[in-house]
Amino acid sequence: MQGGVCGIVDGTFDVVGPYTETETEREHELSRSVQVDRVFSLPSGKPGFEGHAAAERLVTRSDTEIRDGEIRVTESTVKETVRTAFAGVPGEVVVAESGGGEFAFDLIGAETDTAIERGAFDLSGFLDAHRSGSPWKAGFYDADGHAQKGTVYGDDLLRDDAFEPVLDTASLNQLGIDYEYRGRTVKVDLTESGFVTVHRPSGMDTAAFLEFLIADVLPHSTG
Repeated sequence: MQGGVCGIVDGTFDVVGPYTETETEREHELSRSVQVDRVFSLPSGKPGFEGHAAAERLVTRSDTEIRDGEIRVTESTVKETVRTAFAGVPGEVVVAESGGGEFAFDLIGAETDTAIERGAFDLSGFLDAHRSGSPWKAGFYDADGHAQKGTVYGDDLLRDDAFEPVLDTASLNQLGIDYEYRGRTVKVDLTESGFVTVHRPSGMDTAAFLEFLIADVLPHSTG
């Protein structure tokens, strides 16, 4: 795993055990389940885990048929199962592979008696901490002047005399940046709403990704 939506853990736990919960909705019994597939150590020695979660949900489907020359549309409620991968560090962070996998936060929180809330990051603070880097994308809002919001792409936005003042004064909701991390260049894409993706190096494994989050991204959490 090299990206996903981050959930910040409020509480402590040692391990995540298998967990299933069931509820009834519109006379349908729906289950949600989480399981850990692997535990491992981060480069720092901290424990990590990864696994999968699945949830049943109700969806409405439409079927169309032609009968006796008439087009008829019928709707039915069916059960489908969605699945997500996740990884995390006990008591610190859980990452779901997509926004649709946030339900894993609830399940892991219920199993470990903690609260796991989707993260939010101060991207202006992150940029200030990495001024020697090269931003290649910036989504901004609440800017002074005529361009009050937007998304800009470039090779090195901090060296753009026209746009650097915007980076310094506006609020950022997206940031793509290349910079040096522990002796190698990383290409990172972050959003204010908790998504983090490491594009380069492409071979970063899950343990190294979690270590990167804890060392460089979580200090800029606003939660």
